[in-house]
Amino acid sequence: MTAGSPTTGSHASDTGVRAARPSDGLARPVDYGAKSGAGNDRALVLGGGGIFFIAWQIGYLSGLRKRGVDLADAQVVVGTSAGALVGSVVTAG
Repeated sequence: MTAGSPTTGSHASDTGVRAARPSDGLARPVDYGAKSGAGNDRALVLGGGGIFFIAWQIGYLSGLRKRGVDLADAQVVVGTSAGALVGSVVTAG
């Protein structure tokens, strides 16, 4: 490349517009206007943190249940990593 010549790398002509790709049946466009939690009053959101956090969440949720919080009232359960595992156990009953 010589001084003053235009760059021919992939970022030089990137306009932000992507060419349409053939559908593989897996990818779906994201609807950013969707209101996923609309109409739901109660949600249980659980984070990650490995085996230690699984034990902590189970103890915490057990304490909530002993104090009269019915976890079955949650209309939406969301979890990441360890929280996904605990959330699946909670929703299974």
